[in-house]
Parts: sequence; structure tokens; C-alpha cells
Amino acid sequence: MKLPVWDVLSQIDVNKHVKEKGGFSYLAWTWAWATVKQHYPEADYEVLEDRYFTDETMEVRCRVTIEGLSHTMWLPVTDHRNAAIERPDSFAVNTARMRCLVKNLAMFGLGHYIYAGESLPTPSPISGGMLEAFNLAIAADDMEAFAELYESMSEQHRADALSAQSHGTKTRIKEKVHKLVNNFESLVTDYVTAFSDSVSANDPYQLHQIVDEVEEGNSYTKQAVWARLDGPTKAGIRAMLKENPKKENPDE
Repeated sequence: MKLPVWDVLSQIDVNKHVKEKGGFSYLAWTWAWATVKQHYPEADYEVLEDRYFTDETMEVRCRVTIEGLSHTMWLPVTDHRNAAIERPDSFAVNTARMRCLVKNLAMFGLGHYIYAGESLPTPSPISGGMLEAFNLAIAADDMEAFAELYESMSEQHRADALSAQSHGTKTRIKEKVHKLVNNFESLVTDYVTAFSDSVSANDPYQLHQIVDEVEEGNSYTKQAVWARLDGPTKAGIRAMLKENPKKENPDE
């Protein structure tokens, strides 16, 4: 069971990525969009037609779609004092568009508390759906599915999920959580090491084997592995796959 988009994004602490300028807080759009894509790879956004006004100011608009849900947002093109600019240049328009994107993401929950003037996201009580998903993932003993759910939960929701367990089962459930999380971490680490070793050894056959295994597995595992790889290793993987089309065996 997947959690609602709002339940996932609204619990993320964005403070380390907020910039202050002219007394206003701005969330870095690069980090914001990367975070959304990590959770929802199919997320997409569209820059809509700008609106122009008789005082020669303008407004930018964009539409974001996540998990089939779309929100449209608008934002005036402003200067460092947050005042509308007459006849704005291309730089100001581009800046406004990216800020509009971030504002739109707040409609889905990411960094919404900044617009409310709060310093941290307000922990919401764990929902029945989230608790049910937590218990089902535990019962299924599905390491990868549980890891995806667990990563999307806030610390408060994790604590609430354990507290909600019946008397006499809390210790067992806690141990199960620890085991599933650690096993997933080991799996990701093993894949990262294997990718790094295949690049270092310049072994395209081994690389293809690892790629096939990861591609056939859980999509969240694939995201977690790719996010953990460093830049040089990613570049090496891309280069080797491009230069060495897949073969059935190393002797071909």
C-alpha cells in the first residue's frame, strides 16, 4: 500500500536547503525537484503560458503532476524586495519560473511549512492507512517494500507505528524492523560495491550481470543504489554500457 503523496512529502525536513535573501526564505529548486523524483520517478512539470498585465508586469505559471494528481501554480516576477518588476528580463523570468515550481511542490507537501512561517514540519498523527501499510509490510517480510515505506515515514510516524502494536508484540516487531532495515542496507551496499568493482576492473560482462539483476528487482532498490553511487562510478557505468553492448558470455 502506497502512502498519499502529501503524507510523504509534508514530513520531509527541508531546512538545510532553504536560502535567505532579502528577508525571504527560498527552497533550492534543484534539491526540491531531485527529492520529488527520488520518491516519485514519474513526476513531471510543465511551464504554462505567461500572463502579462497592463502595468507591464507579468506572472509565470506551471503545472506539476505526481501520481496522477496535478496542481497549477502562479507567481509574479519580482525583484529582491519581492516587488513586481516592470518589463522583466529573461533572467528574472527564469528565476520566477523555478520559484513557481517550488511553490507548486509545496501544494503537494514539500516545504509547505515554510510558507506557513513555521521552522519545522508539524508532525501529523500516523494515519490508519500508514499503520496498515506498516503492519502489512512487516507481515509480508518483504525487505525492499518495507524499506521504501520506512524511508517515507517521519521519525514520529515510525515511533507511532511501534507504539500502536499490541502488548507483547512490540519487542518482536521492533526487532523485525531492525532486521529488515539492516538487510536492505546490506543489499544496497553490496550492489554499490559490485558496481564500483566492475568499473574499476573494466569488466563489462560483470557490469551487465549486475545491471540485469538490479533492473529485474524492486524499483526502489534501483533508486537507492543509483543514489548511493558516486559521480565517477556513475560516469564509468554509462561509458562502459555505451562502449560494450550486452553479450551473452564474455567469449563472444
